[in-house]
Order: sequence, then C-alpha cells, then structure tokens
Amino acid sequence: MSQPIKKKFISVFIILLIILVAIFNLSACANDSEIIGFDYWSKGFYQEAFNQWSDLISKNPDSPEAEVYWIMLEEVLDKVGRYDEFITLSQEILDKDSKNKILKAYAQGQIVQSYIRKNNILQASQEVEKLGMVTDWLIIGPFDNTGKSGFKKVYPPEEEIDLQKTYSGKDSLQIEWFKPKKIALSGFINLDAFLYPNNWSVGYALTYVYSPWEKVAIFKVGADDAVKVWFNDEVVIEQDIYRRAVIDQEAVPVWLSKGWNKILVKVCEKEESWGFYFRITDIDGELIEGLKYNTEYKEIVKAAKVKLTEGELKGKEYLNDALTYYKEEVINNPQDLKSHLFLGLVFQKKGFLDKAVEEFEKAVSIDSKNALAHYLLGNGYRQKEKFDEGQEEIKEALKNNPDFIQAIMQVGTNYYEKGLYEEAIEEFEKILEVNPDSLEANLYLSWVYERKGWNLEARRKLEELGEAKPYYTLVQYSLGVSYERKGWYEKAIQQYKKVLDIEYDDSLSRARLSSLYFQLGKFEEGIALYSEVLPWKSDNPAIYKNIADGYIRMGEEDRAIEILEEAKDIFPYNSSIYSQLGYLYHEQGEEENAIESWKQALEISPEFLRLRDYIDFISEKEEIAEVDARELIAKSPLAEEYPDASAAMLLDETRRIIHLDGTSSTTYHKIIKLFNRRGIEKFGEVFITYNAWGERITIKKARTFKLDGTIIDATSIKDIFPLEGYRLYSNISQKVISMPALEEGVTIEYQ
Repeated sequence: MSQPIKKKFISVFIILLIILVAIFNLSACANDSEIIGFDYWSKGFYQEAFNQWSDLISKNPDSPEAEVYWIMLEEVLDKVGRYDEFITLSQEILDKDSKNKILKAYAQGQIVQSYIRKNNILQASQEVEKLGMVTDWLIIGPFDNTGKSGFKKVYPPEEEIDLQKTYSGKDSLQIEWFKPKKIALSGFINLDAFLYPNNWSVGYALTYVYSPWEKVAIFKVGADDAVKVWFNDEVVIEQDIYRRAVIDQEAVPVWLSKGWNKILVKVCEKEESWGFYFRITDIDGELIEGLKYNTEYKEIVKAAKVKLTEGELKGKEYLNDALTYYKEEVINNPQDLKSHLFLGLVFQKKGFLDKAVEEFEKAVSIDSKNALAHYLLGNGYRQKEKFDEGQEEIKEALKNNPDFIQAIMQVGTNYYEKGLYEEAIEEFEKILEVNPDSLEANLYLSWVYERKGWNLEARRKLEELGEAKPYYTLVQYSLGVSYERKGWYEKAIQQYKKVLDIEYDDSLSRARLSSLYFQLGKFEEGIALYSEVLPWKSDNPAIYKNIADGYIRMGEEDRAIEILEEAKDIFPYNSSIYSQLGYLYHEQGEEENAIESWKQALEISPEFLRLRDYIDFISEKEEIAEVDARELIAKSPLAEEYPDASAAMLLDETRRIIHLDGTSSTTYHKIIKLFNRRGIEKFGEVFITYNAWGERITIKKARTFKLDGTIIDATSIKDIFPLEGYRLYSNISQKVISMPALEEGVTIEYQ
C-alpha cells in the first residue's frame, strides 16, 4: 500500500475513533442498551455494536440521539459489511417520516450511495432528486485567498452582477461567468474541478429561483471550506471556517418572495477539495413544489423581509436535530457530561472543530476522571495540530482506563507514523490480547510487517484478514497491492475486482486496476473502467485525462484528442488538459493547434516554465533559420580592411518578449569575426551575468566556424558564482562559454 493511501486511511481512521467512541463509559443517564453497544465497540466487536445502535435508531428515529448513533453506524458500515440492512434502516427512517430533518437527509444520502455501490446509476439519480439539490449555477473565479484573506475581501460579484463582463482574477487571470456543463450525481458543485488555480482561492456561484408564492423556506448548505451566502443581496449565512463539506451543515430559514429571487454563494478554499452542496426545503423538510431555477440575469422582487426572526421561529421545529437539541441541553443542564460530549461530536461532524474542543474541555472539567472526555479532547487537539497537548490527553485517558483500546490504538498508530515499528507492534499486540480479531490492530500489524520488509508475514496476515472479513474493502485492496508488488498480476486483478464488487465506486481499486490493465497492454479494459465512472463523476477532469491516456497507449491519438477537446469545454480553466492536448497536436504535426493549446495552458499556469521554453523553441525554428551565419561570413570584411580593429560584429540582435503574466524572455544572438589575438582574448570567452533566484539562461547555440568551413560546437559551458561568500550577492551568477577552436580569422556564433 502506498504512503499517500495509508496516510489518508490513518486520517479517516482517527476521525472514526473520535466519533465512535463518543458514548462509551458515559454517565449513568445512559440505558443498558447504550452501554452494551459501546462496550462491544470499544473491544472491536462491530457486529454486536451495529445491532445495538441500529435497534436504538429503529425504535426512536425522532430522537436527536438517533442522529449521533447514525453517524457512528456510517463509520462502522464498511467494517461490518451489512449494507442491505443499513439501507433497510434508511428506508424505515424515511417511511416513519422522522421529525429529525438532518437524520432524514443522511438516510436519503445513504440510499443514493447504496445504488451507486450496486452500479444502479439510474435509480441513484432518481433518489438524488428527492434531496432537491440545486445544480443550476453560473460560477466565476478564482479570486485570491492567500492566507485566508479572501473571505473578508469584497470581490466584483459582491458589488455587481454583470454576466458579460471579464474580470481580473487570481494571478491576473482573465475570468468571466460560465455555466458548468457537468455536475456530479451527488449534486456537489465541484469548484476545484472548474476553477484554476484551485489552491488558496475564492469562487462564486449565482442562480435565480422563481417562487410562485411568498413562503418560508430553509436554505441548507454544506461547504468546503469557508462560505458566505447572499439571498436577495442580504447575507443569510456566514461561516469563516475551513472544513470538509457535509450536506446540511448550515440551515437558515428565509422568506421567499413571489417571483424571482437571487442567490449568490461565495466559497473560500485553502487546499485540496473545494465546493458546496445547496438545497431548499420547506419548514417541514419537504421539497417546495413550483420552484424554478435560471442562470440568466433576472430583476428580483424583494419581500419586506429576508430572514425570519427568532420570535417567528419560536415553537417551529424546522430541524429537530441533535445540534439544536444539545445546544439547549448544555444551557439547561450545564453539568450534564453526556450533553457536552454529544454536542462536541455533532460540532465535529459539521466541521466546527473549535466549538467541539470547547465542549470536550467542558466535559473534562465536569469529570476529570472520564477517559472518554480526555480521549476526545486529545484527538480534537491533534486535529488542531496541537500534537503535544493531544498526546497528554491520550495519556490521561489511558491513566483513567488502561483497557481503553481505542486510546491504545491511537498510541500505536502514532508510533507507526513516526517509524517506531517495534513500539507500534507492542501496542497493537496489547489490543489483540483483548480482541484477537481486532480488524484495525491486525491490519496495522500487516503494514508494520511490510515496512520492516517482512513481506511474507504481511501478506499472510492480510490473507487471514481477507478470509475473516471478506466485506472489508481496505483489507482486500491492501492484499491486491501486495500481490501486484510481488508480480502476481492476475491475483492482484482478482483482488481489485473483488473490491469493486463490494464497492463499485471505490476509486483506489479502480485506479489501481486500470493502471495494471494499461501496464499489461489491456487498454480497452482499462479505458472501460474509467468510462464507467463518468455517469456519476462527470465533474472529475482526471477521468477524462486517464481515458485519453489509454487511447494514447493504444496508438489512437485521434480518439484521445476527441476526449481532451470535450474535457477542455467542460473544464475551461484546467491547464493540464490544455498542456496534454498541445503535446498530442504537436505529435500529429498540427503545430498551430499545439501552440494555441500550450499558450492557453500558460495563461492559466504561467509557472509552467519548461512549456514556455518549448513553445519558444518550436515557434522560433523558422525565425532562427532565417539568419544564415555562412552568408554573413561570406560577405564579411577582411582584417586588412580594418587594421586597428580586433574583430567585426556581423550580427548583434536582441529580442525581448513580454508574456501575459508579466514575465519576459530576452534572446541575444551574436556573430563575431575574430581578426587577431586581441579579438580572441576579448571574445573567446563569453560571460553572461544573471540572477540565479529569478532568471534562467538557456544556450541555444555556441559554435565556431573555422577557416575551412568546419563548424565546432562549444562543449565547455559552466556556471560560476563570482561573489560567492558575500551573502547579499549570493544570487549573482555567470554562465561562461569557452568558444572552441579559436585562431585568427575564425567566426564565432552564440545565442
């Protein structure tokens, strides 16, 4: 298993520990069923825990607690493999019309995921429609968000809506409003795919919604990362928090005007994923009939009010969710440990990490001997990158409960990440003394064995796990990677297929299997694996590039160009698509199309310096050929004509190009005839001074034309640092060319 994949799993696993441990060892207010469920979980008996929690939810789907239990069930689902039962529970929640609107949304989302898992994309699409995701948007960006500064900056979309105007965005990129041609089946508006540069950026989305009547509605938004929402030009949502997107993270009641209403969304991103979910329901959580969406400019009709007051909302259970309930509980019962823990967990689920930590700190202050409170607080600190404080809290948890195996697991994974494998093994073996079948401990042991080079033991451990837990995809995937590294490709293929039979949307196994097919020359099979994903992930540019790569490997460049041309229209700001397309056109001999594609790539990503060099090289071939050094030499004067001169300058040309991004390139081309020793001494060595921190020198040609017409290329070209040792000038460098075969009467040329 590759390092990035392991790190990703470790991160997900830590979050799992934080959420699932929530109720174990709670105060006496919990009933026996709750205590039993978490006791099972704490020892890794997930099947039994699943039974307890699903039973609790089934019996009381209206309870805010059911929402917390649901989060836990989602996290253990892959480890128990009871997908059909979970979907039955999801449908039961919808059939019983749970009063908890957030729980209903989660249940509907799981039903969608179940159909994707089974490759029933048509049914998944129909189920998504029941969520009412708004997918009809215009978007514009990116604007700058360096240092998270973009949230408070006022960019043009906040001041005016001019759909025909072009604006200067991040890195001076010229940007304008456009409508995404593909949206993910989930309804997620993937700004990361459509806007580029897509790190430390700000994007906006705009739509108009028509309502046939004035009506109270609930805007439900989930965003990655910070988000601000304007409704009819008034701010209704404002969260300057960097977190992953979950549906319904924010829910705010608004007053729809009769006629056209305007919605503007601003999302600020740091790194990695970037986008948002947006849906509109009535106050009972149902879709509002008659709403229409349009991205053409509309004159809006403002109602007398936009947001509802707290008085107007009083008594209206428009969410009936865990967050609302426990926020009231901690006010009414400030010493209730369970309420603080539950509220902290819900905050964590919704991405409010600071608030979550605050609740865990209150829980510790209520009961300083509670291992769970210390554990949750420790992991909260770790997520905030306060690693020392986090480690102290984990130690405190173990001091109060030495058999708290989730804390032991945390210690073990911490050793594993630091490369302290013997210590990690010791911790994982402690867990196996309590539960020999512990999935995580056995899996991590296999990874430790692999790190230590014990490949046979690692593979045997994975094979044992695969037999015992055939539904757990991460084990099956890890075994596939192990087989592939061993060169047992057919066995690896069968493992990856096994994963896809369980989880049709498992991207890791799909990518690995496709890559293996390409490696084995099974190009059509590899292409098919990526093509199958497009119906529900059509907003992922990597899929189009991978399909094109398959066709290139097959020698079908025309098909690859078709795919990339389609991708270019879908992702107009993705520089890598333009770059790949340019190379394809170049190989086809279509230089004009190639250079045009590359220039578009450079306009978006001016840092592609090698690509700029290549364009210059391709573009200047004919222009360079026009300067015929031999012709100039034939017409050159003789030394006798200029007895006092040391040399004759036959060509001294300087050309400077200013690029769209403000950078420039300068080309110097000189041809010099050397008359005598003075000329040799003066021009025989060429010194070019430059700033090594911001400039690059490329020698296109350096040669000597001998008297008999022979051409000798220079081979002694080196960099020196004339002011080395002087820190203020340590960036000053010189490129030194020693011209070859020098004698009186020769001609030198360098460019």
